[in-house]
Amino acid sequence: MLWLAVALVQHGRAAGAPAAAASMTSIMAALWLGLLEAADRVVVKPQAMPVLRALEQLLGSTAVAHPEGSGATAAVWSALARRYVATHGGAAAGEPVAGPGRQIALLGEAELDGGACWEALAEPKVPLLGELLWIVDLDRQSLDHVVPDVRAGRLRHAFEAAGWHAITLKYGRGLQALFQRTGGGDLCRRLDRMDNAEFQRLLGADADGLRAGLPGLGPGRRAIARLVSQLDDRELRGAIRDVGGHDLAALLDAYRAADAVRDRPAVIFAHTIRGWSLPLETQPSRHALPLTATQYARLAQELGVDPAAPWEVLPPGSAARALCDAAAIRLARPGAD
Repeated sequence: MLWLAVALVQHGRAAGAPAAAASMTSIMAALWLGLLEAADRVVVKPQAMPVLRALEQLLGSTAVAHPEGSGATAAVWSALARRYVATHGGAAAGEPVAGPGRQIALLGEAELDGGACWEALAEPKVPLLGELLWIVDLDRQSLDHVVPDVRAGRLRHAFEAAGWHAITLKYGRGLQALFQRTGGGDLCRRLDRMDNAEFQRLLGADADGLRAGLPGLGPGRRAIARLVSQLDDRELRGAIRDVGGHDLAALLDAYRAADAVRDRPAVIFAHTIRGWSLPLETQPSRHALPLTATQYARLAQELGVDPAAPWEVLPPGSAARALCDAAAIRLARPGAD
């Protein structure tokens, strides 16, 4: 999916910025391949369009989604409209009042700055919409700069105060396991308190830079330094990048936990990395740029793809092809064009 999203932009088949799309790749892979059913509807933020187009190619145009026009609130009004129809003669016999299917919105942290989002939260009927799910991509960047402060905690409290079920997906399973080792608690507190600018700098640091900068200057720095010294360069680089929004199993667990709560809407705050796995990673100034020819060729080599045949990514008979074929069957809508 990551390769196709980039290739579609490079070849002019999809509009968008590869760096912004990359942060959504894991979120959308886990959602489409692990949770969605044909009756679900998804509102997709514009920056994720290359990923949606990649999904359409992999699944044969059964992506059950549309680009957002009126913002994340489109999912709210869709849920309200479906309930209205269901209670005014439009529901089939035995069908639940809310109708089948979830109403899901994929949005970025910056989109929550829009007043319409907060007006929707204040609407009295919204806390009753158990079929509503928002997934917020927290990549700590907005356009060409790093978001200056960490707002995730405040955002979660605001949603909970409005009656939503809130889930924060900040760390991947590998980093969570590291937290259980001696010095891991200090490392967790250090990362929790770290501002966005410092985190972005560490993401771009080499192993020596991480060993120097990750312990910080506060309490627990010696314990963190000892823990870090036990990791090789690859493990250390992997640890700082192990955020929850790129851990497929952690994402699936979060989706299932949100789906289990059907008496109120749910929101998942998924921490991600802008430009994840691309040469543009953590570079706000290159947010809207395509990859250079050299970077494109290097990415193809890293992902094991032939750049001369960019669309032939899932060989027939492969496990990945079987997974996509099964998802396409599951998501097919009877009678759809």
